[in-house]
Amino acid sequence: MMLLMVMRHDESKYDDSSALAFVPVRESLDRVMARLTGTGVSGVDVVLIWPEVVGQEIARNCTAIKFSRGALYLSVVEPRWASELHHLARVLIERLNAVVGSGVVCDIKVAVRRQ
Repeated sequence: MMLLMVMRHDESKYDDSSALAFVPVRESLDRVMARLTGTGVSGVDVVLIWPEVVGQEIARNCTAIKFSRGALYLSVVEPRWASELHHLARVLIERLNAVVGSGVVCDIKVAVRRQ
């Protein structure tokens, strides 16, 4: 794993207002994404936590593809999983929001993957 760092101006680090600090690129990208989406969490975070929040069985059959404008887009292996997620949507949204923050995830959109 490669760790990339960027320099940013950080007045809180030292009394000298011209101080620079090294921060991980991921941290910088998360801040940019949070500003762009208007949330304190990036879309990458929502996609990455999907397997942890829903458990092994659902994650094996339903893949989080992207998060955009409050909607989490999922790809499922079979139509029955699309139906199952439709019925579980409210509960899954609550579980996701318990991790990323209230009101961040508002909708789940599901598409059946063609094989």
